[in-house]
Amino acid sequence: MSSMPGSTPSQSRRSTDGDHASFDGKTDFERERQVSIISGYAFEGDTDWKLILGHLRREKKRIQARSEEHYVNRSLFCLTSSSRVRESLIKFAEWPWFNRTVLLLILLNCCFLVLEDPVCRCETSVCTESDLYLRLLYYRRDCENWPMMERMLQVTEICFTSFFTLEMVIKIIARGFILHKHSYLSDPWNWLDFVVVVTGIITLIAPNSAKVSFLRTVRVLRPLRTMTRISGMRPLINTFIRSFVALSNVVMLLLFFAVVFGILGIEFFQKSLRGRCYIDPNSNDFSQHPAVLTRLMSQQVPFLADSMVMIGARSAEQFICSTTSTGGHGSGEACPSVAIDGVFWNTTCSSFRYCMTGDVDRPFDQCTKDFNPNPYDLGAGYFSYDNILSGFLTIFQVLTVEGWTDIYYRHGFGSNMWLSRIFHSAWVFLGCFVIVQLALASLSDAFLLAKEEEKTQKEKEALHDEAILKEDVRIRMNKKMSAFSVLRRRMSVESTSLKGLSIRNLSLLGRLDDSMKKISEFLRIERARELTRSLVYSVYFQRFIIFCIIVNTVLMMINWHDQALFEDSICKRRCDIDPSLPANASGNCVGPLFNRSFYSDGQGGGERPLQTAYCFMENDGVCSKYETRGTCVNSVGFNGMPCHFFPTVRNYTVVPDMSETGACKTALYTSQSFVQHMGKVISLRQLCGDDSTCDSFPSELFLQLNNFNLALTAIFIAEMVLKLFGLGIHRYFQDNFNCFDFFVVISSIVELAIIPSNGSNRGSLSALRAVRLFRLFKLARSWKDMRKILNTLAVALGSMGPLCVIWVMFMYIFALLGMQFFGGRFRYFKTDYPRSNFDNFFPQDDGIGAFVTTFQIISTENWNVIMYNSIMSESSHTGLRAVRALIPIAIVVFGNYIIMNLFISILLQGFGEDDEDEAQEDADGMDSMRSSKLSPIALAIKRLIGQEKPKRASTLGSPNRIFATTGLPRTSSLIKTGEPVKELVNVCGVNLLVRIVPHPALRVFKPKNPLRLLVSWLVYHPTFEFFIMTCILITSITLLLERPDDSWIGSDSNCPDVGLNCSLVMFPGQSNQLNCPRDARDPDFGRVWGACGTPDEAPCCVIKERLKIFQVLDQIFTVVFTLEMTLKILSDGFISHKFSYLRSPWNWLDFAIVIISLIGSFGPTSNMKAFKSLRTFRAIRPLRVIKRHIGLKVVVVCMISSIPAMYPVLSVMVLWFLTYAILGVNFYSGNTYACYDPQNQMFYGKSYFQSSSVYVSTLPLAGPESVPTIIECVTAAGGGLGVWQPKYFGFDNIGSAAMTLFDVSTTEGWMEVMASTTDINQLGVSPLPNQAVFHCIYACVQIIIGNFVLLNLIIGVVIANYTKIKNNEEGITPFLTPEQHEWKEMQRVINHLKPRTRVKGPENRFRNWCFHLATNPWFEYFMTISIVLNVLVMTFKTHDESDCMVAAVFWINFSFAVIFVFEAFVKLVGLGANWYFIDPWNVFDFVVVTFSIFLLVLDVVNGEWSCLVETNRKVKVPALSALRTFRILRVFRLIRRAVGLRQMIQTLLVSLPSMTNIFALLLLIMTIFSVLALSFFYNVNTSQDMFGRMDDNEANYQYFDKAMWMLHRHTTGEAWNGIMAYCSQDDQFLACQKAYGDYLGDGCGGYYLGTIFHVLWEVIGTYVLMQLFTAVILENFHELAHADSATLPLDRLNEFVDAWTELDPDATQKISTASLSTLITRLSPPLGTKNDQSDRSTVMQIIKDLNIPIHQGGVIRYHETFFACVKRVLTTDLEEDEPLTARSSMPGQEEGGDAKGNGGTTMMDGRLPTAAEDFAARSVQSAFREYREKRLQVLKGFTRTTELPINANPNAIKIF
Repeated sequence: MSSMPGSTPSQSRRSTDGDHASFDGKTDFERERQVSIISGYAFEGDTDWKLILGHLRREKKRIQARSEEHYVNRSLFCLTSSSRVRESLIKFAEWPWFNRTVLLLILLNCCFLVLEDPVCRCETSVCTESDLYLRLLYYRRDCENWPMMERMLQVTEICFTSFFTLEMVIKIIARGFILHKHSYLSDPWNWLDFVVVVTGIITLIAPNSAKVSFLRTVRVLRPLRTMTRISGMRPLINTFIRSFVALSNVVMLLLFFAVVFGILGIEFFQKSLRGRCYIDPNSNDFSQHPAVLTRLMSQQVPFLADSMVMIGARSAEQFICSTTSTGGHGSGEACPSVAIDGVFWNTTCSSFRYCMTGDVDRPFDQCTKDFNPNPYDLGAGYFSYDNILSGFLTIFQVLTVEGWTDIYYRHGFGSNMWLSRIFHSAWVFLGCFVIVQLALASLSDAFLLAKEEEKTQKEKEALHDEAILKEDVRIRMNKKMSAFSVLRRRMSVESTSLKGLSIRNLSLLGRLDDSMKKISEFLRIERARELTRSLVYSVYFQRFIIFCIIVNTVLMMINWHDQALFEDSICKRRCDIDPSLPANASGNCVGPLFNRSFYSDGQGGGERPLQTAYCFMENDGVCSKYETRGTCVNSVGFNGMPCHFFPTVRNYTVVPDMSETGACKTALYTSQSFVQHMGKVISLRQLCGDDSTCDSFPSELFLQLNNFNLALTAIFIAEMVLKLFGLGIHRYFQDNFNCFDFFVVISSIVELAIIPSNGSNRGSLSALRAVRLFRLFKLARSWKDMRKILNTLAVALGSMGPLCVIWVMFMYIFALLGMQFFGGRFRYFKTDYPRSNFDNFFPQDDGIGAFVTTFQIISTENWNVIMYNSIMSESSHTGLRAVRALIPIAIVVFGNYIIMNLFISILLQGFGEDDEDEAQEDADGMDSMRSSKLSPIALAIKRLIGQEKPKRASTLGSPNRIFATTGLPRTSSLIKTGEPVKELVNVCGVNLLVRIVPHPALRVFKPKNPLRLLVSWLVYHPTFEFFIMTCILITSITLLLERPDDSWIGSDSNCPDVGLNCSLVMFPGQSNQLNCPRDARDPDFGRVWGACGTPDEAPCCVIKERLKIFQVLDQIFTVVFTLEMTLKILSDGFISHKFSYLRSPWNWLDFAIVIISLIGSFGPTSNMKAFKSLRTFRAIRPLRVIKRHIGLKVVVVCMISSIPAMYPVLSVMVLWFLTYAILGVNFYSGNTYACYDPQNQMFYGKSYFQSSSVYVSTLPLAGPESVPTIIECVTAAGGGLGVWQPKYFGFDNIGSAAMTLFDVSTTEGWMEVMASTTDINQLGVSPLPNQAVFHCIYACVQIIIGNFVLLNLIIGVVIANYTKIKNNEEGITPFLTPEQHEWKEMQRVINHLKPRTRVKGPENRFRNWCFHLATNPWFEYFMTISIVLNVLVMTFKTHDESDCMVAAVFWINFSFAVIFVFEAFVKLVGLGANWYFIDPWNVFDFVVVTFSIFLLVLDVVNGEWSCLVETNRKVKVPALSALRTFRILRVFRLIRRAVGLRQMIQTLLVSLPSMTNIFALLLLIMTIFSVLALSFFYNVNTSQDMFGRMDDNEANYQYFDKAMWMLHRHTTGEAWNGIMAYCSQDDQFLACQKAYGDYLGDGCGGYYLGTIFHVLWEVIGTYVLMQLFTAVILENFHELAHADSATLPLDRLNEFVDAWTELDPDATQKISTASLSTLITRLSPPLGTKNDQSDRSTVMQIIKDLNIPIHQGGVIRYHETFFACVKRVLTTDLEEDEPLTARSSMPGQEEGGDAKGNGGTTMMDGRLPTAAEDFAARSVQSAFREYREKRLQVLKGFTRTTELPINANPNAIKIF
C-alpha cells in the first residue's frame, strides 16, 4: 500500500457516473478501493487488523467528504478541482502524516514558548541600566545567557510562524477560503488558527512596536489547535457545548444574587474598612503636654493612633474600628485608649482624616472629603463594599471561600460583627453550597448525554465497518472465514492480553512459552510444573502471600524520626570530643538538647524560661542519687553545674511539687560552652559528619527490620519464580496483578543491589520498597466492594484522558498568559519576592513557577493572595489595576468550577455505571447472596436504620419524597401476627384508643393490664410527645446559656457567700483567686466585695445563682426523662421481645442519654473535673429531637446508610494515605524543624514567606547572626531563647504524615506543606527556600489523588447512596422500564397541578381599561425594563458620592417610584382588592411601593432632593434605606419567561424542602459540636505562636456563637488545620489562655482531643452533610432537565390546566361531556389537535382511546381526564391492581366521592359509561339526524311538496 493513499476529486466525480450495484449504494470505484485494501492484508501471516480498520474508516470519511462536496469546483476563484496543483494539495492535506506533522510542530512550539524569561526580558529591544539594576536588586540574576536564548527564540518563532502559515495556505487552496459551506473559515476551529497565524505574522513584521506587542499574547492559544486532532475530545467538546446554555443560566442566576448581595453590601458595609482610631484633638487637653500635640501633628497622618502604642490593640495588622460600635459582644471594634509618655489619651473612630479648619474654637476637625484608605493588603484596597465593582470582587472572593473569613472579620470590626456574620455566611451558603453546585449539575447532565451520543455513534460505526468487511469479502473472496471474523478474533485476543504489549510481543511471549514447554518435556519436569501450578492456585498459598503482604505493610510503617534520640546522639558526639569528661562518659551523655516545656510565668499565663543547661549526664553518682524534685534542684553535680530534675510523669501545677519523683541528672554545658571546643566553634558537620549520621532511629530495630525485609523479598521472589515455572511466561503475564508483582520484585532486587544493608538508619525502607504497598490492592480480587470502587476509578480514569489533556492545556495557556502579564512584576521594595509567581514556567530557585502557580489557583488555596499581587503588580494607581484580577478569576472559574466539576461528573458517572451493574445483579437474583455475605457491622447499621429486612412498597400515585417534610416510608397497613395494634379498650371506665403490645412487659404486666394500658395511652399521646419535645428544647437552651467555667467561678471556694476579698492581691497577675481582677488598671483591682445577696455583691454571685438554677433545672429534666423512659419500658417492655424498648435503635440513644444525665446530675462531685467532663456529654441531648422529627430522621437514615458504602472507599483511601505517608516519612522526616524563639515568637536564621501579600525581608542565612544548623540554635540571640522546633505538621512518623496528607487533601494549608518539602535539607539544618524545588511534585500529586480523586469518591458515595434511597422511597426499582418510570413521574406532577379560577374583567369601563392594561404583556415588559433600570441605578451608590449625585439618584428613584405606584394602582383598580392580594407577587409589590414612598419622605426630610440647598440632615435611618433593595426581587418575574433560568430556580425550589431538613440537621449537629467545642477549647491560648491562627476577638471557642461560626468556617475548609494545631497542644502552660487555678488544664484541648474533634467535624460537616446539598441539587436538576425533554414536558401539562380553566372558569373540576372535544382541539399535540390540520375523525379517534367515566349530570372530572390523556400519549400499561378510578379517587375525593355512590347512570354490568361511548352515541345520533334530514330534503324535491308529516316513519319514505 502506498504511503499517501487517496483519489483525486476528478476521479471521484467520474466514478459517480457508474452503476451502483452494492448493497449500500457504493460505486464500483469505492468498492474496488476497499477490497484492494482488504485483499492486500487478508492472507498475510502477521496482519495488523487495526491498520486495516483504520484505513477503512479514513476511506469512509473521504468518500463522505466527496459526496458532500467538501472540495468545491473552484477555490480562490481561480483554481478548479481538476487543477494538478489543487489535487496535489488536497491529497497532501488528507495525508495522515500531514496532521501528525502539524501536531508535532505545535508541541515543539509549546516547548519553546516555555523558555521565555520575563525577568530577563526587557520592556524595549535594548535593555537599560534600570532593567539591569532591577534584575540584580530583586531577583539576583545577571541573565548572561538570555541574549543568546532570546535570539534562538526569535529564530524559532519565525520558523514556526512560517510552518503554520504554509499549513493555512495549503488548507485554503484545497478547501477554499470563505464563500463555501466547507471552506476554510467555515470551521470555527480554523478561526483560531487564522487569528494565531495572522497575529504571529504581524508581530514578526513589527517586533519592537509597542502598539502590537500585546498581540504576542495570542501565541498562548496555539495549544488549543490540538483539540481537534486528539481522539476522545468529541464527548468533552460536546459536553462544553451542551452545558453552555445551562452554565449561562447558572451564571445569570449567580450574577443576579451577586447584584443583590452587592447592593446589600454597599448599604451595610460602606466605608466599614476605613475606620481608624484617632486621638481626638478636641476632646483631649494638650495644654500640659505640648510635645505630644506637636508629635501627633507632625505624623504622616496627623492624630492617627498607631497600633504599636494602643492598649490592647493588635500590632500585627492595621487596626480597623467601627464608628457605630457600642463595645458590646458582637458589635464592631471600639477604639482603646492610647498611652503616650505615660499618659492615657481618649480616641475616637473616624472614617476621615483630621485636618486644620482655621477655626479658633475648633482648630482641627474631620475632613469630610479625605477618607482613610482601605487596607492595602486586601488587593491595594480594592476589596471592599465602597462601590459595586469593588463589591463584586469581594463577593467573588467570598464565593470561593478562600480568605473569606478575613473579609468578614474586618467588615465586622468596622461595622457590626453579627451583621457581617449573617451577610457573609448567607452568601457562602447560597453561592458556594447551592448555586455553584448547579454548575456541577449542568456539567454532569451534559456529560452523560455526550457519552450516550458517543456510544451510539461508536455502535453505528462498528456496524458499518462490519458490513463493509463482510460484504466486500463475500463478493471478492470465496473463503470459508470472512475477513471480519479474522479481525474479530484478532481483536478479542488483543483485548484479553496485556494492555502494554502489542500482538507481535504476545507472539514473542508465546514462542518463549512454547520453548519453555519443550524444555520441560525434554527434562521431564512437566509433572513438577503441574504440581507447582496447583500450589500457586491453592487457597492456602494465596492466603499466605496476602499475609506476607500485610506483614510487609506493617513493617514498612515502623519508621519514624526520633528527635529525642537525635539530640541524644548529638550530646554523645559532643561528649566524645570533650577532653574534660572521662573516656567512657559519652555513654551516659543524654539529651534533651532543648527544653521545650512551658511553665507558669507568675502572671496567670505560661512561658518557656531561659534555658541555661544543655546535655546532661545520667548515672554520675552525684545527682543521680536524688529521686525527688526538692532534693535534686538544690544540688550540684560533679562539674559544679546544678542538677536538673526530669519528672517521670509531669504534673502541671503553678507551683512545682517538691515531692514529685523522677530522674536527677547533671548539666554539662551552657549555651556558650556547648558550641566552643578548644577555642573554636564546633559545627554540625564536625559532630555528625557530612551526611548527618547522628542516629534518629534505633539501630537495633533497623537491623531487625532489614532482616525481615530480606526474608519477605525472598518470599516474593520465590512466589514469582513458582508462578513463572508453573504457569508459563505467557499465562503469567496475562494477569495484570502478576505484571505488577513482577515489577515489584525486580524493584526489590534492584534495591538490594544498590542500597547496602549497613547504610543510613534514618528509616527502614527506601522509595523502591514502597511500591510493595500497592500489592495490598490484591485484596480487590476477594473483596467485592473494593473491586467496585477500583472499577469506578478505572471507568473514571479511562474517561479522563481527554479531560487531562484539556486540563494540562488550560494550565499551560494560563501559565504563559501569567508570564506575559505578571512575569517579573511580583516584587516590592525592600522585600523578598513571593514564592508563587510567574517569573518562570517551571519551578526554579526563586519560586514554584507559573505552571504550579496556576495549579495552586485551580485548587483555590491562597489564590486570593495571587489576585492581590496581580493587582499590585501594576505600577499605576488607577482603577485599571483591578482589571489584572481577571486572569486569576478566569483561572478559578474555568479551572475549578468547570474543569474540576467535569472531573467530579466523570466520577459520578462511574458510580452510576456501578449502580447499573448492581441493579442488574439484583435482577439476576443476587440479593440473597449479597445479603448473606454482609459483615456484622453492616448488618448492625442496617438494623439501626430499620432496613434489616427491606421490603419494596408500591407508592404509585403518592410518591414519598426523600428528605421532604412528609418523607417517612409508609408502613404496611397489614397487621402481622404479634405486632402492636391499636384497640379501643375500657380503662377505669373510660374508653381509650390504646397501642397494645401482645407481649408481657418486664415479665409481670400482661398485655391487658389496666396500668400498662393507661401508661401506653399516656406515652403515645401527642400531648405527651409535645411535652417531651418542649423539655428537650428547654434543656438544650440551658446548655447554650451555661458556660463551661461557671462551675469554677461559682464554686464555694472561689465565690464564698460571705463575700470576696481581693485586697490580698499584692502584685498584678499574681492573685490566687479566680474571680479577683489580675490587671492593675481594672477599677475593681484589690476590692473587697460584700456578701452574696447584698447590693455590693461580687459578679461571681450572679453566676453562682444562675448555676444553681441550671442545676435544679437539669435535675428536674433528668427526672422527667427518666420517668419517660420508665413509662415506655412499662408500656413496651425492656428487652425480651421484638417490640420492647431497647429493641429500637432510636431508644438506645435515649437510654444512654438518660443514664449519663442521672450520673451527671445526681452522681458524686468529689472529683470536680471528672464530674464536669461527664456533664459535658449532656451536649448530646438535642439528638433526641431526631427520633421525634420525621425530616431529620430521614436525613440521619441516609447518613447512616452511607457508612457501609464508605468502607471500600475508606479502605482505598487508607491504602493510598499509608503508601504516600511512608514515602513522606522516608523523604521528609526530621526536615520540618527550624530555630524558633517561643518567647519573642520569631524564627532565627530561617527565610520564610508569609501567606499575605506583604512580605517580610529575608533574615540572614550567613554571618555572625545566622543560624544555619541546630548547633547555632543553641547560641541564637545570646543563648537560651532558641528551640529546634518542628512545624505544626510534619512527617516524623506514619501518624503525623498521614494527618499531614489529610490536611493537604482538604486543600487547606497544602502550600505551606509544599514549601516545607521544597525547603528540605539535611537533619539538623535550617530549611533553605526552594532548596529542592521539584519536591513540590509530592504535594501536587497528593492534591490530585487525595483531593480530586479520593475525597471526591466520598462525595460520590454520598450522592449515589442518596439517589438509591430516593428511588427506593419513591418505588423506583430497576425492574421498571423508562416509560413506566416516566408514567410514575407524570402521576406525581399531575397530582400537584390543580385547575385555576379564571379572572374576568370588571364591567366598569375605567376598571375594565385598567384590567386590560394590567394583563397586557407589553405592560409587563415595560415594568420589567423599569425594574432592571431601577436595579442599575441602585448600583450607582459609592462611598464618596457628591451631593448632586445623591440628588440625581433621588429624582431617578422618585421617577421609578411613580412608575411602581402607577403599576400598583392600575392592578389594584383593574383586578380589585380581592384578586390583587391573592397573588403573592402583588402583595410583595404593594409592600415595596409602600416602603418606597416612606423612604422618599425620609430622603426629602434629609434634604437629598437637592444639592443646592444647605440642610441639616438630622434624620438618619440607614436600616430603612436598605429596604429599598427588596425591590430588586421583582426581577424574579423574568423567571416566567426565561426557560433555563426557570429551571435553575425550579431546581432550588424543588430542593428547598429537602435542603431544609438537611440544614436543620446541620444546625442540630453543629449545635452539639459547638457545645462540645465550648467545653473542650474555651480556654485555648490564642497567642501560641507568631502566625495568629486564632485571636481573642472572633476566631476562638470562648462563646457559643463564636464556636458556631468557627464550625461554619471549618465546613468551608478555611484554615481549619491551623485551628486544630492550636487546640492540639499537650503542654498545658502553652495551651491554656488562663494557666492558673482551676483553669489550668481545663478547656485547653489536647493532641488527641483536638485532632479527633476537628477531623471528625471536617468529615461529617464538610464531606457528608454539606455534600447532601449537592446530592439533592444534582438529583432534582437531573429530574427537571429530563422533565423538560420528556415526552410530555411541563409546558404541555400546564397547557392542559390552562385549557381546562377556559372551560371551567369557576374551578369546579368538572366539565360537560360535550366539552371534551373542545378541550382536545385546544391542546397541542400529542395531547390534542391544536394547530394541526386534523378533521373530526382524528378527534373521534383520540376520544375513543380515552377511558374517562361519566358522572352524574353528564360531566367528566379533572384528574380522570388528565390521567387518561397523559396515559394515551405514554402508552404505558398500568398495573392490574391499580385501575384508573383508584388512581383518580385519591386526588379527587373532593370531586364527589366514590363513582358508585354518585347517583349517576350505570351500564348493565354496573360500571359507569365512558366519554368515548357517549361521544360515539352522540356521533351516531348526529349522523342519523343528518341522514334523515337529507332524505327529507330529497323527498321534498322529488314530490315538490312541503306537506310531509314531521314524525313520519323514515323507513316508509321511498326514494327513487
